[in-house]
Amino acid sequence: VPTGIVVREGRLCSSDGSWNAVGFKSDGTAICGAPKLDMTFAVNGGQRYPIAAFNKVRDTSGIFLYSSDYSSSTHLSAKGVTVVLKKVSSDDYLKIGGSLVLEVVSAGYAEGATALDDDTLVLTYQLAASVGVDLTALKPGDSITIYTGVRGSGDWQDVEYACGAGDMMIENSALTSDATSSSKGPRTMLGIKNDGSIAVLVCDGRNKGESDGLTLKEAAM
Repeated sequence: VPTGIVVREGRLCSSDGSWNAVGFKSDGTAICGAPKLDMTFAVNGGQRYPIAAFNKVRDTSGIFLYSSDYSSSTHLSAKGVTVVLKKVSSDDYLKIGGSLVLEVVSAGYAEGATALDDDTLVLTYQLAASVGVDLTALKPGDSITIYTGVRGSGDWQDVEYACGAGDMMIENSALTSDATSSSKGPRTMLGIKNDGSIAVLVCDGRNKGESDGLTLKEAAM
């Protein structure tokens, strides 16, 4: 399960988990930063409720959403509330800055995994979670609309590919407070220059006397 965001061919496959990310657009330009993905859903066009995470391991932090990009099933074992949803249009998919209309197939308490396929998504939460809405009240045929956006800086809406990243070492040409670790190790860093071109640094490490690696500050400088 990826810790950060995943976008493939414009399709949102995993939420960001508050991690930084790097994204690439169709023209080859790149973007770095914290997308701060914002996912919500509405029932029959009504009030919106937050989705805590998309295609992550379910915990008690709120309502989770699953698609077939996660796996062939939700792989859940603990009892919870599960809503099985079908796409209204099989050609639609989740993307940043978009919405996806789904139809309720079933809703209720469930224990164990629920199957996923290209047209099936699942909303679910553990019984111990505080979510502010009773999903067991949903009926087959009810409409669910998923909305996705970002609260962070930068234009992430038209990225073709994105993946999670670690600490931001340089911002506005200056070292950040994260570039302070004194331990050496292998590093992979990506940076965007003022002209939009991309620099990638890869360093081996943990091979004493041959390639000790770099500290975060050394790699950033």
